[in-house]
Amino acid sequence: MATALEAAGLVIVTDEDELLCAKDIGHVTVNEILEIARNQRSGHFEPRSMPIPAVDRLTAGLDELRRNRCGELTLTIS
Repeated sequence: MATALEAAGLVIVTDEDELLCAKDIGHVTVNEILEIARNQRSGHFEPRSMPIPAVDRLTAGLDELRRNRCGELTLTIS
């Protein structure tokens, strides 16, 4: 996961193997992190390649609800 976040430019790894934010947390959206997490490939499973319309519609609806609910929510604590 750290590698995916680093590749997306959200974190950097120091010489001491510490993870630091690569940009202002007020500009890192929750949706951005969730999309990176959901789309990173760890090699632990093979993604489904066959369409299943009912499941695909449900998943698309859930994704839309999540994006709308999170909106522009960032990591900044208010």
